Amino acid sequence: MPHTKYIKWASDFLGLPLESTKMISSPTNVVYQLQNGENVWFLKIGPNLSKEYQKLNWLSGSVSVPKVVTYLDDTQNQILLQTAILGSNLYELSKVWTKTEIIVKYAQALKYLHQVQIKDSELESSELGQVLTHGDACLPNILFDCEGDLTGFIDIGDAKLGNPEIDLSAAIWSLQFNFGSGYGLDFLKAYGIENPTDELVSKLWSQYNNWIPLKT
Repeated sequence: MPHTKYIKWASDFLGLPLESTKMISSPTNVVYQLQNGENVWFLKIGPNLSKEYQKLNWLSGSVSVPKVVTYLDDTQNQILLQTAILGSNLYELSKVWTKTEIIVKYAQALKYLHQVQIKDSELESSELGQVLTHGDACLPNILFDCEGDLTGFIDIGDAKLGNPEIDLSAAIWSLQFNFGSGYGLDFLKAYGIENPTDELVSKLWSQYNNWIPLKT
């Protein structure tokens, strides 16, 4: 199994034997779910995780995000061990919830995030009209419990204070990628955009679609 030395490193740090399961992740990073009984952690391995490490610490206490257990920067990779958030992501929940339920919960989650008041830090500087944005607010990065309550956000390495369109564009793209076209207007209405148009939906989709090749 690849990356066994990092799994052993996490096991030694926690002082526990761990079962590991490789998760679906981005082409850039590798993610393992680590488990000991009912206790679950996630081990992320990649070339540029310092940004996510910083953002997790920045948002801790203000937004429900994973907590950093420990972080290592060696000559080959950056390794981030973090706690798990209870719940299932919106893509998983789309197997049991209706599309309408997903759209409403998706919009509620982003509306909530964009209303969070967070102090400026050395990482970010606020400008008029900026809100806290996730930065990659696709369906798999937003978690709810089975009762429909928001439990948190993951993969927040691109979080910043910025224009809410950053997240709206990711949502429009993610809905179309996973469900097909035709859900953008309903999502924008659920978020609170008055009289959204097909042109706005197309514009937001294009913003995220054009950004994808730039992501690392």
